[in-house]
Amino acid sequence: MDNNLKDNKSVFIMSEGEHKKFIIDNDSKLKSKIEELTNFNIKLLNIVNKFFCVTLNQLLRITKNNIVTLETILERLESNNIINSCIVLDKNDNIILKFYFLTEKAKEILLNNNISINEFTVRNKNLIELKKILEWNELFISFIEKNKRVIKYNNNMIIFSEFYKDSIKISGGYIKFYDKNQHYVFEIIRNEKDLEIKLRKKMSRYKDFYDNYKLLNLPPKLILVCENDRQILNIFKNLIFKEFEQYFFSFTTDLRINKLELINFKLDRNKSKWISIKSYI
Repeated sequence: MDNNLKDNKSVFIMSEGEHKKFIIDNDSKLKSKIEELTNFNIKLLNIVNKFFCVTLNQLLRITKNNIVTLETILERLESNNIINSCIVLDKNDNIILKFYFLTEKAKEILLNNNISINEFTVRNKNLIELKKILEWNELFISFIEKNKRVIKYNNNMIIFSEFYKDSIKISGGYIKFYDKNQHYVFEIIRNEKDLEIKLRKKMSRYKDFYDNYKLLNLPPKLILVCENDRQILNIFKNLIFKEFEQYFFSFTTDLRINKLELINFKLDRNKSKWISIKSYI
């Protein structure tokens, strides 16, 4: 196996002993008075609505606002029961991540402004699901920053497996570009219990989807977004190499995708080993 891959780390990986804590345990405990909201406030709420939950850094990059102004606005919205926040702590209770999400009051405000809301409840999601969402956000924002060809995206997409007669809920999302009709499906993979079993089941359905694809245009390329290079190697060695040909998907990681970088494996027959090959979106 190729030794050129490295073990890097992002804040969206899963680590042993991590747990989440809501700043306010119950939204209803917050005071319900609402100050007058500006157009930017409404815009900010709709961004959170579209992304489900977001970090401060992600909001800064989307809005192009300065951190002091944005933190002030978020604090005011939080004190008025319009947004809430959640922190992720490590096994020693050190804060490693904080993100924001809408309260029911915020959803009511958006509806009153004729804005459709996502029926998404952060409190019902486990930490793995939330980190997958946050990594998708990070990935999508990086595309917008580095590659402004995006014309379509969907972070709540389902595709259908013909053979298994069931749907595949994509854990990341779908992106389509202007040129060359390029489009991609991103499956976010996090370290979790029975990962290999769950991934085998999902990859079998993805393979069926691609093997039975009948539309005129080319199918979207599947990208498996792993936590780090070590996870790529483990998945390739223990699952992909044994059971799936790598013709319909590529690998990447949280950090590599920020550079639009993909990884595929190729057998070097002279050296009788698999080597990693970089490519770019």
